[in-house]
Amino acid sequence: GEVRKVARKYSLQNAVQHEGACEVGPVMSRVLGERPEWRSSAKAIIGPVKAEVEAVNSMDAKSQLAELEDIDPSWSSARPRSGTGACPSWRAPTGAW
Repeated sequence: GEVRKVARKYSLQNAVQHEGACEVGPVMSRVLGERPEWRSSAKAIIGPVKAEVEAVNSMDAKSQLAELEDIDPSWSSARPRSGTGACPSWRAPTGAW
C-alpha cells in the first residue's frame, strides 16, 4: 500500500546516503514527516517500514541507486556529487593555498 511505497522511497534514499545500509529510525522519521496524519498509527506502520528497510538492505548499492532514480528521478539531480564543487571540503589538500 501507500505506507510501503513511501517507506521504500525513504529506505532507498537513506541507503544511498549511507553506503548501502539504511536504518528503521531515520526512515520512520522521514515517512512520518511526509505523512503526519500517520503519526497516530505509528505502531501499525512500523511493520511495513521495517519490511522495506530489510528489503532495501538486502539489495546491492548499484540496484538501490537505480531503483531510487527510477521512482524519484529528481533525486540524482538534487543531491550533490563529490568532486563537483557543490559541497566544498573543509580539509584542503596540503599545499593548496
